[in-house]
Amino acid sequence: MQERDEIANDGACFLSPRDYYNFIHNHNYRRRLKMDPLWCTTIVAGVSKASGDIFLGMSDLYGTHVEAPFLLTGLSAHYCQVLMQNAWKENMTEAEARSTIEDCMRVMFYRDKKALDNIQISTVTAAGVTMHDPIKIDSQWSLDWYKNMTNEKFRPIRVRI
Repeated sequence: MQERDEIANDGACFLSPRDYYNFIHNHNYRRRLKMDPLWCTTIVAGVSKASGDIFLGMSDLYGTHVEAPFLLTGLSAHYCQVLMQNAWKENMTEAEARSTIEDCMRVMFYRDKKALDNIQISTVTAAGVTMHDPIKIDSQWSLDWYKNMTNEKFRPIRVRI
């Protein structure tokens, strides 16, 4: 769609992030109606050049579209929703947002056995998109609970012969 937009560009503004988002969510909805969904969740973020409006939207495999101040996908929608709701505020600084994201990713790292503790954060502003360097999440595995607790607590003690 962006290629068509650039080819058709005759001095007019390019499409806004909301236009690209509407295209994606309509495409996902049409694919769902044909019983051939795209099994992905897409988040579109951007700033409109014409009006300066900030946009954040998400579309899933069903074509459901959601616009919100923050969005979560996958397991983070289950594990981190409350963390984000408690920490989010209208005039949040970038440092506060970064700290909240790191807390959420730390929870995800502890919960998912296949997760890595390296993350990369991107920032979308009117000046453009900034991809920050990857960072390692602080984690602590030396807690007594990890050493002494096993799932034997939740099952009857086995008889060893």
